Amino acid sequence: MNEGKFNLIYKNESNRYRLGKEDCNKFHSRQFFYIYRARVEQLRERIIKNARKILNNENLTSTTIDYQKENNDVFLVGIVFKKMKFRQSVLYEFADDSNLKLKYTKKDGDNLVDESDLLELENNQQLIKLVGNINKHSLVTGDVIGVYGNQARMDDTFKVEMMILPDLPPQIPWTIIEKDCYIAFISGISLAGGSEKTAKTIQALNRFQKWVNNKLTLPSHEKTDDIVNNLIRLVIAGDFAQLNLIEIQRQKVAAIGLEYESNLDCFTGLDSFICSLLEKLSIDVMPGANDPTQCLIPQ
Repeated sequence: MNEGKFNLIYKNESNRYRLGKEDCNKFHSRQFFYIYRARVEQLRERIIKNARKILNNENLTSTTIDYQKENNDVFLVGIVFKKMKFRQSVLYEFADDSNLKLKYTKKDGDNLVDESDLLELENNQQLIKLVGNINKHSLVTGDVIGVYGNQARMDDTFKVEMMILPDLPPQIPWTIIEKDCYIAFISGISLAGGSEKTAKTIQALNRFQKWVNNKLTLPSHEKTDDIVNNLIRLVIAGDFAQLNLIEIQRQKVAAIGLEYESNLDCFTGLDSFICSLLEKLSIDVMPGANDPTQCLIPQ
């Protein structure tokens, strides 16, 4: 058999991603993170809509602080920035690893909340400290909220009377389904590799795979054939792998106080199991609390 290389035509299509002068004002004004700003623009109208219903004021709109007037009730919409005394930073971890003498306050455990934490609201025009009727421990940096209240004193403090969250998004119209369809959910598989429990779990997964492919009949279910023939999706709802938690002394940014180790054999089993079903139905894999995944992915 003669084997040769494929001759492919290469064309650089990266120019559309370059930032030009016209993008500077859009992305770099006041060093405001553009993702946060886009989030505010998407949620602003829904927050105002909810505020009008709650405050019974159809003419209500978001505005800015008038620093010349005290006790002037206004409604603000913006992004929350939370200043935390024990906020984690990769610089602190680097300092520990490099034995650098960096002065910072460290808190043991996984609770980084402190009574000295502060909330500030940024609406791309002003930054103001929030006090009053607002639970600072229930909010984090990046939350988009509306606050109704007034400037208590001639300073940068805003006294909140009411916090208002976005209204529910409009319901997406659903298509009418003409026949019954089924979705299967499995979770807590916890493959570890090499154990007796894992062998039994793999055996059960093989039986499930045969059932989905109409190679196994379950006499205890009268409508088994109907369910299998109309099964359209499988959701693996977390904890496919069994992980060992190793206690470590220094804190981690991704998982405070914990580091994960996993057996690669379980992922080989996951690949084989999913591949055996992909021709039959769609599969969604959701990370569980014990699955090795990036900390930003919902658990």
